[in-house]
Amino acid sequence: MMRRRFAHAWLIACASAAKPTTLQVATYNILNPVHKSAGGGRESDIDELWLARGRRQAAFVADALGAADVICFQEWFFEPRWSQLFEEALPSHRLCTARRRGVHPHDGSERRDGLAIFSRLPLVASEAVVAPVFDDGRSGLVATLQRRGDRPVVVATCHLPFADAAARQAQASACAAAAERQARRDDASLTVLCGDFNGPSDDTVGVAIRDAGFLSAWEQVYGRACVATHVDHRAQRYASDHIWVRGQEKLTPLGAGLLPAGVPD
Repeated sequence: MMRRRFAHAWLIACASAAKPTTLQVATYNILNPVHKSAGGGRESDIDELWLARGRRQAAFVADALGAADVICFQEWFFEPRWSQLFEEALPSHRLCTARRRGVHPHDGSERRDGLAIFSRLPLVASEAVVAPVFDDGRSGLVATLQRRGDRPVVVATCHLPFADAAARQAQASACAAAAERQARRDDASLTVLCGDFNGPSDDTVGVAIRDAGFLSAWEQVYGRACVATHVDHRAQRYASDHIWVRGQEKLTPLGAGLLPAGVPD
């Protein structure tokens, strides 16, 4: 059985022209019903199953993460009733999405998975990012968000493929580069890159992200690598979910945590 906790981090950006302000960001791979086995098929084929799980997850997100300024989802389900569950649970947030291109290998239907960002902050611009190589239909999603009385911030999220190191590297680099381009264009004070990287923070992808100037929020707070957030189908345990930050001004991560609390590493 695959199990996942989802990381969230509290960040503070100290702007030179304004008082210090905080930004709370969460990331969560929500497990798309298309990818979940059920009854000899897929959960997405049984409305009552995925709707029931969606209600539970939406209630949990509202309770545990509803105070976050930005919540990034991977494996978002592109189904109107699914979106409605979360939009009703997060009435103070607004939704932007990037749908995965192509067809699903299980049945040849149009892909119904992708990325989503819920934000309390007004959306200035958003962009779906495609890697120039190793393009498997996945997108990164980059959003510029406006803070009141301060410069905007850029938040990007991605879901990297499993086990393919070269594809993971290409897609992570494409998403980070797009986030930095958007940050320069929109004069953002802070860039956040988060999501399901399908690997630890110290592998080749993590090294490349560090080389691009990003810091691991978890490591900045605790001085060590993040504990396990995922047990995959090979029963391997590792920290797959990360929040990386890059500040154009002074940046101090205030805290980072994993939910649900009390789940063993």
